[in-house]
Amino acid sequence: MARRFQFSLKSLMAIVVVLGLAFFWLEKYLSEQRPIDWQPFSRAMLEEKLAAGSPILVIFDVKGTVEPALETPKVRRLLRSTGIVPMRT
Repeated sequence: MARRFQFSLKSLMAIVVVLGLAFFWLEKYLSEQRPIDWQPFSRAMLEEKLAAGSPILVIFDVKGTVEPALETPKVRRLLRSTGIVPMRT
């Protein structure tokens, strides 16, 4: 009986580790697929973020042509990992 319980405990621990790794990978994958959280440009927000020491990316795009070019997994990952605040006009 002790041997059977030990096997079950090892199996349970292996399942927990595999599920934990799967959830970690899934969260990372889904966060890269989530669109960039563009903030509307305002001078007040710009000054607030600069005073807080936050890096800022401001896009001055009249026709909406620049934003789609930035919506790539690599750019999303960079913005989220560095804490850059994306703003658009």
